[in-house]
Amino acid sequence: MKNFAIEASFGNCIEIDNFIKGKDADPRKLIRKMGYWIWNNEEVLSLIEWMKKYNIGKKKSEQLNFYGVDIMDATNSAKLMLDLVKKNNFKNNEGYLNTLVHYQSRKKSKSLKKKELKKHLEIMFELKQDILETNIQSKKLYLGIQNSLIQYINFRLDFNQENRDKGMSENVSQIINTSENNSKVFVWAHNFHVKKNKITYTNNFSMGHFLKEKYGEKYYSIGFDFATGNFYAINPKKNKIEKYTIKKPMKNTSSELFSKSKLSIFFLDFNSISKNKLMSEFLNTKVKYRGIGSTYSPKMVEKEKLMNAYDGIIFVNKTNESTYLRK
Repeated sequence: MKNFAIEASFGNCIEIDNFIKGKDADPRKLIRKMGYWIWNNEEVLSLIEWMKKYNIGKKKSEQLNFYGVDIMDATNSAKLMLDLVKKNNFKNNEGYLNTLVHYQSRKKSKSLKKKELKKHLEIMFELKQDILETNIQSKKLYLGIQNSLIQYINFRLDFNQENRDKGMSENVSQIINTSENNSKVFVWAHNFHVKKNKITYTNNFSMGHFLKEKYGEKYYSIGFDFATGNFYAINPKKNKIEKYTIKKPMKNTSSELFSKSKLSIFFLDFNSISKNKLMSEFLNTKVKYRGIGSTYSPKMVEKEKLMNAYDGIIFVNKTNESTYLRK
């Protein structure tokens, strides 16, 4: 498994991919450019530094690859595409430049009206065709960058969770379909994105649903759960990142049951343990579990059949908060 994909936008992860393949850079700055505060920690830093060490001395086909598969931000993609357009004499350079400047910042792109977005979408498809027909270096990379821009504009035109997750699933498929990367992909994202059915609080299909639909048993969904411990999350009332502590597992939840194990951390493969009658009944009965994400509220509790949502679960009895990445 050489491909690592994360819940972050494609263009924001290109520099990290370059870094783990030998390019000199400050990895702390690269992580801060990913666009999500949840990745701005020492643990992610350790991961990409390990990936860089792993790649040393290996030929390209044996190296690890680092991808972003989210579609909620296109700022870095726009900046990279602006540089490409300025260096090439495309037939509609002026139109491309005038369009791309709107996407250099989230604030500008979010202020665009649907009429403008539709016009920009047409122009961006035109630019994609020009890239296909022009002999440029790193064509495959720039097609990926251009595709991220098109996905972002489509997302702004129809802003909903299912479109986001469908776009993420398409990006995972693109990694698999790329000739030199025709292998497995490890995807790191929130439980709600990787689960096989619907995102409970929105009732939209998840990224995992689309991948399961396409790849069947080849897609394996792993959820994460914990009983007690510390973590950082945004307080939705204050719109501020805070440290939270859970001292006792919530009653009548899967977390409470799993916490009774003598193991501090373990992995459950649902297919294997469902051969046990009691476990099969448990996995196929609706149970509650926490739905913590980048935000937290005690009311964030899900209720569903675990077997329908995941193929397995990694459970940690006591969790520690991530270590914030200082400048």
